[in-house]
Amino acid sequence: MKERNINTVWSLAMLVIGICTIMLGITGMTDSVYKDVLLRVIGVTDLLAVPVLTYATVLKIKNR
Repeated sequence: MKERNINTVWSLAMLVIGICTIMLGITGMTDSVYKDVLLRVIGVTDLLAVPVLTYATVLKIKNR
């Protein structure tokens, strides 16, 4: 995988994790009808982004 692609995947994973974290915080403070569903969907998305970030980080370190 090219270094440019690795950096792009790493950046996107960091962006997704950041957005999910902010959305989890906002959803936790609001009182919505679909609060439970939103928390679960955003949490699963966050959990899926973590292995992608780990993989990209390992590749970045390996290519140094």
